[in-house]
This record gives sequence, C-alpha cells and structure tokens, in this order.
Amino acid sequence: MELPLLRIGNLLPKFPIIQGGMAVRVSTASLAGAVAKVGGIGVIGATGMGLEELKGEIHSARKIADGGIIGVNIMYAARIFADLVQTAITAKIDVIFTGAGFSRDIFRWGKKANIPIVTIVSSPKAASLAERLGAAAVVAEGTEAGGHLGTDRSLKDLLPEVVKAVKIPVIAAGGIVSG
Repeated sequence: MELPLLRIGNLLPKFPIIQGGMAVRVSTASLAGAVAKVGGIGVIGATGMGLEELKGEIHSARKIADGGIIGVNIMYAARIFADLVQTAITAKIDVIFTGAGFSRDIFRWGKKANIPIVTIVSSPKAASLAERLGAAAVVAEGTEAGGHLGTDRSLKDLLPEVVKAVKIPVIAAGGIVSG
C-alpha cells in the first residue's frame, strides 16, 4: 500500500503519521524523538511542563530524532500558553500543534519565526478560520480522539465536512479502527 504524502508548510515527513502530543509528560522527548527518527512527526506534549523543561525536552528529542521532524502540542487553555509557544519558537521547533481553545496570535508568531502552525479543530467553521489566519494544516478531531475540544461528533461525520471546508491539509485524529 502506498501512503499519501503529507506536507505541512515546508515539512515533508517520510510517513504521513503524526504521533499525538499528549500532555502532562506522556509525550516526551523519548517518544517524540523515536517517532521522528523512523520518519513520522514526533510531538512533545508541552502543556504541564515548565519553560526550561520544555526547552530540555526539545533538545533531547532532537538528539534522538537524528534529523527527523519534531513538533510540540500546546493547549491554548494552558495558563502559560504564550510563554510555552515562545519557548518552542526560541528552541527552533519544527512545527507547533495547538488546540483546547483558539489563539489568533499564534499564527502571527509562527509566521514571524517561519514555523508552521497546525490547529486542532472540531468543526468546519474552526477549520476555515484557522486557514484564513494562516494555519499550515488542521487536525480534525472527533470525540474518539480523547482530545479537549468538547465535541460529541464522531470523526466519521466530521472529517468530510472539514475536508470540504479548507484547501490546506487535513489530518484525521482518532476514530480510525481499521487500515
């Protein structure tokens, strides 16, 4: 089976697979680095970390990844959201994923640093807004993903609507039970 290409900004992983950036130290450097090393996009769950800890996790993941793509997932609902984003930017992260609320500022910050921003959405309306503001891609997340969007809609119903609403890449999260 040939897998489709996934381009997020200027990033092109070997495999179109993004490891979920689970918060509270579930997705740390060891997991993200290992995923990136084999050709996926490894994602550190930054929410719940301090700024120096995040910087250290990014540095450690880079060592493990051996040139692979490393991202961070930062929940907008985090008390220190802006500081976490700026720390990731300063540490030269490859891509930033964000959800659990919606930041308009992050698109400006990402553009200035030339770092693609990927917004996690649960509606076509949110996907369209993210695209207009400059998102490089969106993650369509249904109720099965275990995320923090507050939707009761399944990915099966949501995904076609999001794909239809935008021209940027759409990544499906959760609800996939068979290849």
